[in-house]
Amino acid sequence: MLRTYHEGLGSVIYGFEGTVGPLVEDRLTVHFNDPLPTDDPAGQAVRLALAMRERMNELLAVWRKSGYSLDFGVGIDFGYATLGTIGFAGKTDYGAIGTVVHLAAKLAEAARAGQILISHRVQLATEQLVDTSGLGEQAVAGLARPVPVFVVERMRAAGKSVPLAAADRSTAAGPLTEREREVVALIVRGRSNREIAEELVIAEGTAVRHVANILNKLDLHSRAQVAVWAMEQARPVP
Repeated sequence: MLRTYHEGLGSVIYGFEGTVGPLVEDRLTVHFNDPLPTDDPAGQAVRLALAMRERMNELLAVWRKSGYSLDFGVGIDFGYATLGTIGFAGKTDYGAIGTVVHLAAKLAEAARAGQILISHRVQLATEQLVDTSGLGEQAVAGLARPVPVFVVERMRAAGKSVPLAAADRSTAAGPLTEREREVVALIVRGRSNREIAEELVIAEGTAVRHVANILNKLDLHSRAQVAVWAMEQARPVP
């Protein structure tokens, strides 16, 4: 089960170009903007959290049928951390330390089933991207003062699901086909080429060609950019 959990969320994380820290039981630590640079690390983290929650809902539904009662929560903070190789000769990992890492971990511990808890800094950086609700100031172990905490409710989408609404838009190279829209939806959910092929009952090589066509039509260079494009295109114009 733990391997299925890691594999299921790992493909989502790498789809959003996140860097995974040391694995500790069922806890995953992901950071952005190192070593792969990103212009919007807070937004990318929130987008990833929403995609992870969707993927986990699928896994949890299967596990509940087998009698397992599990849940999933996320905590996100935004700021500077010290990153690098941690450990000693023969045992090293690439990880991050600092207050921002501590707060994110404590928010994850406090999150109830399905919750994505974010700090005030994340809320300010993503207020045009997602709807949130405030929980007020919360005491956090290890910090001298309470901190404002917010719950991410949803992406700000215009009525339709994010991937479908985005994929309906025309592009410079022509509109996406119905099959390509399906592939975009799966890319947003973090599916690999193999998983896309399995879900759509097509050859993996065909899935690869669909992804290449999508990148060409959208003039993008990575699957993460496709996922970001899909979510951004679905946002209402103010």
